[in-house]
Amino acid sequence: MEKPMPFQSLQFQNLQKIGEGTFGEVYTTGENVIKIIPIEGEILVNGERQKSFKEIKKEILITKELSELRERIFNRCETFVKSLGFKIVCGKYPIELLREWDRFETSKGSENDRPDFLPDDQLFIIFEFENSGVALESVEIESVAQGVSIVKQVCCALAVAEKALQFEHRDLHWGNVLVRASVEDTIIFRLDGRDVSVRSQGVEVKIIDFTLSRITKDNKTIYIDLKNDVSLFAGQGDSQFDIYREMKKKNKNDWAAFSPFSNILWAHYICQKIFEAKLQAGLDEIRDFYKKVLSYKSCYRLM
Repeated sequence: MEKPMPFQSLQFQNLQKIGEGTFGEVYTTGENVIKIIPIEGEILVNGERQKSFKEIKKEILITKELSELRERIFNRCETFVKSLGFKIVCGKYPIELLREWDRFETSKGSENDRPDFLPDDQLFIIFEFENSGVALESVEIESVAQGVSIVKQVCCALAVAEKALQFEHRDLHWGNVLVRASVEDTIIFRLDGRDVSVRSQGVEVKIIDFTLSRITKDNKTIYIDLKNDVSLFAGQGDSQFDIYREMKKKNKNDWAAFSPFSNILWAHYICQKIFEAKLQAGLDEIRDFYKKVLSYKSCYRLM
């Protein structure tokens, strides 16, 4: 682990909190997004143990590899969020960020602990990404065609990453699919050396958050072992929790193995969310796709 910088030495002007997760807080400068996660400590954060740097390093490596797919030739796509790097910092949570935390809590509510309780020697990791849009769950979809484009972009990106890196996202709920306006008429993916085109219908998709993801790179598998994560498989109230249990069933609780059907499960889930929660009247128009997607073993085969 590299030597940490003082947390207070960083500049936090014009930052705005835009979201949160189990392990940390998310802020934006407008152009970029930063995710701040406490690590290595003994104190529970949001009811969960802090991740070690060894665990976080896996997410860093996976994020980097997926970001770099935009630079490949044979299997290429730009759908995975562009990584701008990371820093390790140490110190008390800055007052500027606490003010933003309070503003967010007042306006939208928060399920997280206010991070002022963390000690003066707390370590944090800060991820920085390109600002890539709004979570799908908060997007107003304008047409059935636009909804179809979102599903196709997700499937194409997963297919490219499966082929290039034996990738499984493993947590692709609709908070991890971002949508922003596109000036391009067509989104181009390169799969096995051939171009695959998707009509944008005015939107571009970006996929984020690889905390639970899995890849194989240079014959080395990078993954998080979820075998004993009781809470992940106990959730109720949304179909995403059923998918965690279905993944476990399909891979027989072997999280090192490449089981790309997990991506199919998430693609089916995204399709369901769009056409039931967003476009109920349009579900009939793609019912064939909705039904057939689960008959494929991977998104690569779906293409």
